[in-house]
Amino acid sequence: MTPRDRTSGSNVESSSAATSEPRIPNPAVFDLVKALERVEGDRSLLIELCQVLKEDCGKTVQAMRHAIAETNFTHLEHLAHSLKGSSASLSALELSDAAARLEKLARDRDFSGSWRCVAEIEQKAERLISEFETLS
Repeated sequence: MTPRDRTSGSNVESSSAATSEPRIPNPAVFDLVKALERVEGDRSLLIELCQVLKEDCGKTVQAMRHAIAETNFTHLEHLAHSLKGSSASLSALELSDAAARLEKLARDRDFSGSWRCVAEIEQKAERLISEFETLS
């Protein structure tokens, strides 16, 4: 420890230990414990499933935007339903809940609400993908 470290009150050892500990995902975004239970503790399978969802999210959001622009609410409802299920199966309930809201908006043919909800889904998908990084 340098004199500067002593005077600043920082603890070099504890700060490096804190960064080496694995970060636990926010369970509101991604419940790792429940997700592992769903795959019977098979972490490599969970990582693979998360990778598939990660790859599909961007395509799905783009398809949702296109469906709204084309006023194809039947397709939008189907996309939302699929995302709701795939995210729920990985215990990503925040994203699943947003997809459920979009599914209802599409069923109700709510154009402006659908646009807002897709933006919310995109934000929640980005948060989820960030939480997936804790698995590596």
